[in-house]
Amino acid sequence: MATRQHKPIPPLSESDIARFMSKISISPSGCWLWTAAVNNHGYGFFGIGRDVYLAHRVAVRIATGEDPGEYKRCHTCDTTNCVNPEHTYSGTQQTNVQDMIDRGRKIQVRGETHPRTRLTWDQVQEIKRLYRPGEMGSKDHERRLYNIRLAERFGICVAHAYGIYKGRAWKHKS
Repeated sequence: MATRQHKPIPPLSESDIARFMSKISISPSGCWLWTAAVNNHGYGFFGIGRDVYLAHRVAVRIATGEDPGEYKRCHTCDTTNCVNPEHTYSGTQQTNVQDMIDRGRKIQVRGETHPRTRLTWDQVQEIKRLYRPGEMGSKDHERRLYNIRLAERFGICVAHAYGIYKGRAWKHKS
């Protein structure tokens, strides 16, 4: 998997800075809310020349004169469209994810709460109880046919039934 290369933010001209600042609305909480375009995650973006950058990173460049570098800018205010450089700190992806978990913003949708689930926990338990693990020999064809029918009964594929049996699927409940 290719990693995304860091694109350094160039020095901004006075007109770039004025244009940037015109896209901010200051909230009572002290957030500088980005009022221009946002991406599908709610983060603002700002064009400089032919390139586009995340607005909260551009704000750090304006405030410090330094490019934020390879590091993420983690929000302390939990407001994705906030560009106040005092509301962000430098961190890694791991730091950012851990911060999200610590603040209760990571919603894990698994098992019965997943919108595309086909099974209940009781059905998973039944599959675990009924699944026949492989045994080499003359009855192997019958066992496979039995497991195919078991999976069809629950509207899943045999590989998913096997994953449930082995504890690879629905492991959060094991």
